[in-house]
Amino acid sequence: MKTVLTLFVTLVSLTSLSAQNSIETQSIALDHLITFVANHFPKEVTTDNANTKSNAEDKTKTKQISFILETSKTNFSSEDKIILQQAFKFLTTRLIKEDKVSVFVYSGQNGMLLDRVSAKEIKKMLAVINDVKSSITEKHNDGIAMAYQQAQEDYSETADNMVVMVRNPNVSTNKTETSKVDVTSVKEQITKSKGSNVVLLTAITLLPELISIIKD
Repeated sequence: MKTVLTLFVTLVSLTSLSAQNSIETQSIALDHLITFVANHFPKEVTTDNANTKSNAEDKTKTKQISFILETSKTNFSSEDKIILQQAFKFLTTRLIKEDKVSVFVYSGQNGMLLDRVSAKEIKKMLAVINDVKSSITEKHNDGIAMAYQQAQEDYSETADNMVVMVRNPNVSTNKTETSKVDVTSVKEQITKSKGSNVVLLTAITLLPELISIIKD
């Protein structure tokens, strides 16, 4: 029971962080990362219809994306590296150089790998994926909380702000306490207008999932 309450408090804290500003949150499995990129960051399509003005206004918004990658106590496996590297290569083809990408890790290792680099700096992204242990520029007790806090500090009104948690079932046996809330804090987009009551309701709704994670 004590463990459930502790995780519940952590969940409320994390969802409150995302509620401070309009930060979209997503949680996906590593195997679905490439598909996620394809669906959420489509190629620009020119159009001559009546919505041209609206489309032009949307394009003025840049993107700030924070990826939180679940990792073991060592570097990614060869298979995981391939998926991540291909996904980030694909991502750079869908974004512009003004877009910003941050990368964090959680679970086996916790900390920041990249802080708001241009979405076109693929060499930097590939380098940190290749060697997580030596690429952590700033360690933290909780990589998830760190990523959300950083996203709040870097929040931009003129950008689409997003946090993407990438779960990795392949490292489940090496998880630490942080990973117990891996899928609970990023299920919904929580905006400032929804208020603290919705934050609490979101946390309560996700309690059964917390309990199932503990049982597993």
